[in-house]
Amino acid sequence: MSVRLCRWGNSVGLRLPKSLLQMAGLAAGSYVSLRVLDNGDIRVRPMNGSSTAEAIAETRAPQAANVGDGWGDQW
Repeated sequence: MSVRLCRWGNSVGLRLPKSLLQMAGLAAGSYVSLRVLDNGDIRVRPMNGSSTAEAIAETRAPQAANVGDGWGDQW
């Protein structure tokens, strides 16, 4: 499935089709974790059951982790 990136203010947004959101168990307002893999792929994972504070900490983790791949056994 291909989608186009769109400008959203100073950022770039990605629209996810409703069918994909349903398959992943996500809805507007859900939190996801993002990771850039060594090969340049972007991995998006649902953060089911995480509190808002945990979700925010998870999204900030890649910026703070510069040792190895920075992810340990989280994935």
